[in-house]
Amino acid sequence: MSDSITYSTYQTEDDLIPAIKLIERDLSEPYSIYTYRYFVHQWPSLCILAHHDQKECAGVIICKLEPHRRRLLDTRHPDDKPALSRGYIGMVAVGKAFRKQGIGSTLILFGRYRCL
Repeated sequence: MSDSITYSTYQTEDDLIPAIKLIERDLSEPYSIYTYRYFVHQWPSLCILAHHDQKECAGVIICKLEPHRRRLLDTRHPDDKPALSRGYIGMVAVGKAFRKQGIGSTLILFGRYRCL
């Protein structure tokens, strides 16, 4: 992996603009701005960006974490057990110039870790 890649968590709308540009360029499914905002405003810690030289957006993963539906319907479990959650990767993209460096794999690992 390149030494000039750093990872950060979504902080402000300014972080979203380069992520959207990367996703629109590299993914085939178009999303509205409201879809992005839904994810990052509900689960900001599950939006992780990879930056090249602390400037260019090299990659992004946007996830969500919700209560597991099956657990909500299951009344057999006592209340003292922790609720189950389900993590979901909404989108992940790595710029073409930054592929094959482990950035996508690292973003997936960060996303999975934060969903635990």
